[in-house]
Amino acid sequence: CGILTREKALREIQNTNYPYKEEIIDYVIEKLGLTKKEFDRIYSRKPKNFLNFSTYYPLIQFLKFPIMIGRKMQLIPEIIYLKYFVEIRF
Repeated sequence: CGILTREKALREIQNTNYPYKEEIIDYVIEKLGLTKKEFDRIYSRKPKNFLNFSTYYPLIQFLKFPIMIGRKMQLIPEIIYLKYFVEIRF
């Protein structure tokens, strides 16, 4: 019926290369002003996320309890709490 478990979907994504058209890659390389070699070097790097960069995220995590209290007292918008402390599952 077309529904996969999360684990099976993650395995499939990791084992499958995303199909793309070479013309699109050439267009992107031209627009970014890169050479094919530079693009391949960048594309082959390990992906990064926001934790690889300096942010206030560790401080926000440290202040989780005071932020939760502020949210319950309606001093801090609920969206702040939801953004940093509630995991969304699809």
